[in-house]
Amino acid sequence: MHRFPTTKLRAPRSAADAIARPRLEALLDDARRRLRATLLMAPAGYGKTTLVAAWTQRQTPTPAWFTVDPGDDPRDGDVAAAEARTTGWLRAALDAASSVHDLAVDDDAVDPSALAVAVERTSWRGVVVIDDVHHLGRAAGAALATWVERAPEGVHTVLLARQAPSVPVARWLARGELDIFGVDALRLDLAEGRNLASRLLPALSIDHADALVARVEGWPAGVQLAARTLRGKANPADVIERFTGTDRYVLSFLTEEVLLRLPDDLHEAAVLLAGPPRLCAALVEAVTLRDDGAALLARLEAGEAFLERLDAADEDGPWFRFPDFFRDLLAHRLALTNPDLQPRLAERAASWWAARTERTGHDPVERDTAASAEPDPDALTERERQVVVLLAAGAATKAIARELGLSPNTVKTHTRHVFEKLGARNRTEAAAAARRRGLV
Repeated sequence: MHRFPTTKLRAPRSAADAIARPRLEALLDDARRRLRATLLMAPAGYGKTTLVAAWTQRQTPTPAWFTVDPGDDPRDGDVAAAEARTTGWLRAALDAASSVHDLAVDDDAVDPSALAVAVERTSWRGVVVIDDVHHLGRAAGAALATWVERAPEGVHTVLLARQAPSVPVARWLARGELDIFGVDALRLDLAEGRNLASRLLPALSIDHADALVARVEGWPAGVQLAARTLRGKANPADVIERFTGTDRYVLSFLTEEVLLRLPDDLHEAAVLLAGPPRLCAALVEAVTLRDDGAALLARLEAGEAFLERLDAADEDGPWFRFPDFFRDLLAHRLALTNPDLQPRLAERAASWWAARTERTGHDPVERDTAASAEPDPDALTERERQVVVLLAAGAATKAIARELGLSPNTVKTHTRHVFEKLGARNRTEAAAAARRRGLV
């Protein structure tokens, strides 16, 4: 059997400034009890590995762990080779976990199905964590899916990915076998943001911590990187107010960990889309002069590019946005690589908006901007106040729905209204605004 470095077969050590995230660990506990698998999917810096590594420390029996590297899947299209390779590293992970629990996997387990049968003959019913699963191609992804679907009852597989992995996510969701934690779940809530900021910068006030977390939209790596810039500064409020994605630490991280990892065509398209605060397929086509706006947005959303789908949809289809810190990076990149193009891109976007406004009589971006400029917290209904209290406590949409006896879609509608009335772009900003106004 192929031997792997021990660093690939165990969870990484937690950083000294890592914080506990009990709300997410409770969700992982619940998923382990009910489902075959959990997928944590978000771009770099959202703390996926840190969270799961901390959670596995209190799981029994000892969890199996494997971190996938690009070389672990040759992607040569050979299905049999992919099955054998995938089975090999699954076996290695299980063997490492069984050092305490005496799990002996049969030598004749040469494919995922045989491996599942071998594990079923043992008493081991633990957690298998596969980190960086986005490195797997279709054949290896299919082999991993076979393991997930045929693993014994009581074995739970946790998949961590920066982008949509090559596993049948839709099928598992339809069967009720999978839960997904995305960016909305992994963002720092108000309490987590304060906790992390206070660990990194003990002298930072609560108000400044809230402002910092809101500035980076709950992105954990953003708080950590901003702390480097804030250390030793006499007036943190000014630094936080001016903090953008072009901060040298953030710029370096996002360039190396995100932008340069995108396929060339996505990299180029994302840079061209730095200007508009909201995006739809038709606007993308107008700005980039491409004819595949919907497909491009789908690829950016499924990839590592921080593109977020908004709740609103209209005659132009679904709407999306890049977080402000990522738009800062894209604008910086455009200024470096093609500064003469920026005015033409802005003109194309303005022309499209003018035509849309004439056609529809309204402009959702202008309406959102107006709502942000003139928030009206007094206009919150009683139900919206209940929602904002639960949002500030870190409750996910499904949890709020259960607590209030509502459907998840109704909760999303109330959440959107809360954002508009508080002038917030996301849950973290809404929680901070609610605290400032004494709503929580």
